[in-house]
Amino acid sequence: MSPQGPPASGPNRPGNGPHNVNLNATASGQGRVNQAGRDQHFHITFPLVGAALVLGLLVLALWKPLQHVTAGLADDSPSASASPVVPWTPPKHVDPLPPLPPPTTRSRVPDPPVPPVTPTPSPTPRYTPPPPPPDPVDVAFAAIRSGDCLDVYNTGLGEWSRTSPVAVDCRGGSAFNRVAAVATAAASCPTGMGRDAYGHTNRDNSVTVLCLERQFRNGQCFVAATSDYRSYNGWLSVVWDCRSGRVPKSANVIMAITAVLTVRDTCPSYKGRYTAEWPVLDGSAKVCALVV
Repeated sequence: MSPQGPPASGPNRPGNGPHNVNLNATASGQGRVNQAGRDQHFHITFPLVGAALVLGLLVLALWKPLQHVTAGLADDSPSASASPVVPWTPPKHVDPLPPLPPPTTRSRVPDPPVPPVTPTPSPTPRYTPPPPPPDPVDVAFAAIRSGDCLDVYNTGLGEWSRTSPVAVDCRGGSAFNRVAAVATAAASCPTGMGRDAYGHTNRDNSVTVLCLERQFRNGQCFVAATSDYRSYNGWLSVVWDCRSGRVPKSANVIMAITAVLTVRDTCPSYKGRYTAEWPVLDGSAKVCALVV
């Protein structure tokens, strides 16, 4: 902003020394300058006014953000007075970062060896033979009960007439013995004249013993030993053939049963024949016989 022309030098304008100038301007675009007591009028052109407006708008635009920044700093600050903002100054010298160390090579621990998997062989089926059939003699002895009558007898030669017992009718002529008891040892059987033990060892090594009582009948024969034909050692449990001409080695006569009586009865006598009698079983009966 300048007046329309410089003042001319002349005798009324001093060339040296201070100048007192008063500048008054109004919105009309005209101004008055008071210089040394004299008023001088000048005019302000429109371009000068436009530049002033632009400058004012620019200052206003910059002032609003600064207000927000200042308000934010004032709210966040614990004190009423805002601390001055110190700009960051980069350091003059920055140490470089140390280089990374090389990777450490570590020895790998080997895995433990895996034992080989041995397939478990399938078990070979073992042949199990079928159980043997039951022993028929075991079955025969196991089938006998106390009170049964058997056709088995003592031969007098150290053996029995049958290897296995057969039960028969006690009233028949072949019922030579009656089973008084079934035991597991001969020692368990009762003793006495006309009694015996008929035993068998089974396949499983168990023992079955049949305790027998002789069933005496008239006409049956047995063997005996005598030295004078007055006293006799009779084998009353033995059944012998009455017509046989032989006897066991320890015997010398064959005796035939003539009667089976109570102990109170009297045995029959035969003229010219040797006779004898024996109490049998529990002693309540006696057997009468003669030498054949």
